[in-house]
Amino acid sequence: MKVLVTGGAGFIGSHLVDALANKHEVVVLDNLEPQVHTQKPNYLNEGTCRMVRAN
Repeated sequence: MKVLVTGGAGFIGSHLVDALANKHEVVVLDNLEPQVHTQKPNYLNEGTCRMVRAN
């Protein structure tokens, strides 16, 4: 199943993505605001999800 997680780079969203990525195709939508997101979530480094940056 394909799942869209909005705000998936945040604290709660990233944990949700971690839980879903094992069994589902996950697309993450986030704006990656530098003030909020000082580093990339681990799942982006692992390549397990597709990231879409909202402007």
